[in-house]
Amino acid sequence: MYYSNRFARFPMPAILKFLLVAIAGTSLLTSIWTFVAPRGLQFLNPAMWFTLSHHGVVSGFLWQILTYSFIEPVMSVGQILHLFFTLYLMYSIGLSILNVKGQRQLARVFLGGALAAGIAGAAVLYFFPSPAVLMGPMPAIYAVIMAWIFLFPEAELYLFMTFPMKARWLFLGIAGVGLFSDLAEQNFVRFFAYFSGIAFGYLYALFSWELHSPFFALRTFENTLFSLKKRVFRQNISVDRFSKDPKIFDFKTGQAVLKDDEFLDACLEKISRLGKNSLSLWERLRLWKIHRKRRKQA
Repeated sequence: MYYSNRFARFPMPAILKFLLVAIAGTSLLTSIWTFVAPRGLQFLNPAMWFTLSHHGVVSGFLWQILTYSFIEPVMSVGQILHLFFTLYLMYSIGLSILNVKGQRQLARVFLGGALAAGIAGAAVLYFFPSPAVLMGPMPAIYAVIMAWIFLFPEAELYLFMTFPMKARWLFLGIAGVGLFSDLAEQNFVRFFAYFSGIAFGYLYALFSWELHSPFFALRTFENTLFSLKKRVFRQNISVDRFSKDPKIFDFKTGQAVLKDDEFLDACLEKISRLGKNSLSLWERLRLWKIHRKRRKQA
């Protein structure tokens, strides 16, 4: 009774519920269709249209680079247990991220990881045709786990329900064994898909959340990326902030667009405050375009 009241008081967040129901629902529907539908209707099997395959890539089924992550095969008892474990992992890890970052961030990490893995898998299938098929949410969940490690670097998990280990080392060990196994079996589609999912989770937490990873050997590399982001991207809109009354807006970005004279004044003010090196690449490029346009008008 206590647990039912607790769950009634704290309903599952919408994004997490959607992901879990979508994965479980499409996986069960695909398996039922495979067993029940007659042979003449098997061409309508969701597995043929929504999992990532060489036929889909060459046929231009672009939606497969995302939809593959919502179909997990459940054709045996082992696969049913694997689906249950996958959903539980997504629920427990996803709920932790939701409590810290919210629903949008979880959705971005999951869908971004799925897209990164799907694009990598599609590229391998296109340039190196094979009968391999990519399906299941694990590449996206790997991205979610990697991002979760950034938020909880000291978290511990129990190996075989007995031995406590740092979550980051346990995950790297499991992922490393899986990637090595894929290479040994020459399953390059799976290898690059899973590696891309992990890489996306790492880079997303690094750039979007601006967090260091718990892997101290990468600290110099991460500081270099932080400096690059600050120099190239973060200052791109800083000139707009010096404008007192911008009247033009870009409908695509929603940001202020300064007229040439206003832009020049804002740049001069920025240089006087922060120095010439504070101008971003985008600002330098627009200054050059304004200079070239005025030389032609002269």
